[in-house]
Amino acid sequence: MQLTMRSSQCLAAVLLLIGTAAASPALAEPLTSDSAYSLVGAWSCRDPDTNGNGLATFTRAPDGSINEVELHRPARVIGLPQWGEFKNTYAFDASRGLWTWTSTIPGVHRFRETGTAEPWTSDVWTFEGTLQMLGRLPAYQPSRMQLVRVDDASFAREWEVSSGGGQWVGISRQICARSNSPRLP
Repeated sequence: MQLTMRSSQCLAAVLLLIGTAAASPALAEPLTSDSAYSLVGAWSCRDPDTNGNGLATFTRAPDGSINEVELHRPARVIGLPQWGEFKNTYAFDASRGLWTWTSTIPGVHRFRETGTAEPWTSDVWTFEGTLQMLGRLPAYQPSRMQLVRVDDASFAREWEVSSGGGQWVGISRQICARSNSPRLP
């Protein structure tokens, strides 16, 4: 009888776990008021500080994540070729209710930036996380990226690193406008 009782407890635990896993997928749709998918499309961007320019193309993947390819001239990371290419992924985790952003540079393993953010439900969408640039001190630094909706056809974006004590220092920024036919300058 004790074996039967233990077996039924195990079965109940397994069924509970299966039901929980089915009810909360790792990647699902964010809130309907989330503006993240408004980024899908092509954008022409410029850096007002360096007079650099580039393109940002956002696509929605079948799993619901958003993939972005950024091309910039000059590259916003010192030591890269004249053109900088960044691959960004934005993935929504329904179980945590957060977006995760990851930025990499193809072929440059010393650069990686990651952060998390609540759904984009106001004019500002802020990702906070870590900038990894191996070969520089410090190699790992608290960082954040903010997207600011200017209007339906434009947004501003700024990358910052922490200088300690709650202070943030801008390292790069862009102003992007939706474009039907973006071209590399």
